[in-house]
Amino acid sequence: YETVLYCSLVVDGVTKTDNMGTTRLAAVVDGELRGMAVMREEHGVPYLEMRIKAAWPGEEAEIECYDPDTHQRFIIENLQLNGETYGTLSDLKRYRCKSRNYGGK
Repeated sequence: YETVLYCSLVVDGVTKTDNMGTTRLAAVVDGELRGMAVMREEHGVPYLEMRIKAAWPGEEAEIECYDPDTHQRFIIENLQLNGETYGTLSDLKRYRCKSRNYGGK
């Protein structure tokens, strides 16, 4: 089962234009990384796409900001993995976090 997110991430009021650097968007199930957002662009509009694998329908993933330098995490949302698509290219799912919540920069 694969759930897909089309989203944007705003960190400290600034929209991320990539999923690199000190703040990344990831999906974790029971401590296991199941998805990492990838930067895409369509018609000049940047967005993040994340494909999350589930072992069974209804499994729950934590969508989180992650700092790979400090290994600190901040959970943004708990999401049921039912093979659905969240967000569209014209209506991105929006996530926000502040680096002081998880130690990122």
